Amino acid sequence: MKKGRIYELDLEKQAWGGRSISFDANIPIFVPKGIVGQKVLGQIIKKRKNFAEAKLLEVLQKSPIEVESEYAAVSGAPYATVPIETQHQWKVEQVTDLLQKIGGIIDAASSYEGLITSPMLYGYRNKMEYSFGVTSQDGGFGLGSKARGQFWRVENLEKPGPLFDELVEKQLSIFREWCKKTKFSVYDQRSNKGFWRGLSVRKSFTHDQLLFSILTTSDAPMPGGCVKAIKEIFGSRVAGVRHIISDASNDSFSSSKAHALLWGDETISETILGLSFQMSEQSFAQPNPQTAALIYQQVLDYAKNTTGTLLDLCCGTGTIGQIIAKNMPDRPVIGVEIVPEAVTDAVKNAEANQLKNYAAECADVRAWTRLHNWSGEYTIILDPPRSGVHPRALERIATAPVQTIIYVSCNPASFARDAAELQAHGWRLHKWKLADQFPHTPHVEIITTFTREK
Repeated sequence: MKKGRIYELDLEKQAWGGRSISFDANIPIFVPKGIVGQKVLGQIIKKRKNFAEAKLLEVLQKSPIEVESEYAAVSGAPYATVPIETQHQWKVEQVTDLLQKIGGIIDAASSYEGLITSPMLYGYRNKMEYSFGVTSQDGGFGLGSKARGQFWRVENLEKPGPLFDELVEKQLSIFREWCKKTKFSVYDQRSNKGFWRGLSVRKSFTHDQLLFSILTTSDAPMPGGCVKAIKEIFGSRVAGVRHIISDASNDSFSSSKAHALLWGDETISETILGLSFQMSEQSFAQPNPQTAALIYQQVLDYAKNTTGTLLDLCCGTGTIGQIIAKNMPDRPVIGVEIVPEAVTDAVKNAEANQLKNYAAECADVRAWTRLHNWSGEYTIILDPPRSGVHPRALERIATAPVQTIIYVSCNPASFARDAAELQAHGWRLHKWKLADQFPHTPHVEIITTFTREK
């Protein structure tokens, strides 16, 4: 087996992170976005002595466990044809394995309290980004998702996928045709030329409203009539339309060099457990609000058995801390976050929700934990980015005069690494639950509590 060669691979095992495994003379070949039981065409992209990695080019034969799906196949939902019960089984088994092998928690299964299922299995996301691009070597005008294994090619979304609002995705092709008629071309990542680059839609489930952001290059001004077209195609649900300009080589909305509100509002709001939170197009918000509410309720239930000031470290826009502040008004809650815009949103949300016992500070958690005057009793809540907690900050947290740590993570692998560090400082994983916030994907949320060893 050689790097760069293409082989037929039988996928024999499901692994963490959305990878399946084929074997060649007992050497594992990891294949992202495959499903155990499939026969696929894969190109070897990495070859080492003890393992290899392959890029999935084509599914030659479906797995016996797969079922028919009425939704469009999209790269962001590789498990859409796998029964939800099987998805849940994989996630529980894989996370338990991570806790044992990476976290060193041999008895992890004994403290497991179950899996929270998503109230919505389809159309659950509150934000979706679509790419404009060519559809073939010869060009074409596409609006949808990137083709598997081809960064430059876009596959049109001709019917709704399983993740986002069905009505929006039914009307997406109409908007694509409107854009095509403007005579401006789609952006081609091979040549770095073209005008139309991306479309982002954020949804409020509470108010059934939509924020649209259109990403283009600076080659020309936004064509006249774009706002009118969006309002006519997507109807009264449209709350705002923004234009974002980027000439960066990647098609990320965060790489913009300019943006402007073309019409309507900059933000929409979502109500979670009785509190209202403002969201802009670029705000971070949990992608599945219904499941997020269940996660926050679980954190609240864990917090009720603690004492002292609650420190919400890596607090983002303050959602978890403010829900706790509302339900535990006699407990002071302090949120710490390094991103200034997120802290500003947290302060505004706290004022709007009239929370007198909540405060937010803009600081690096590493420096804050070093400089803080640790007098009194504390409970720490951690909800870090996917990469986990910075090692220095985690060491300070682990040695602080705290009796309970509540750790929420969207990446059980980085959580398991941090759990090993906490154990090394005398902490014990007391309870943990999973939440299937991302059905039809390999991702899962973990909610835990740690207590000090006596």
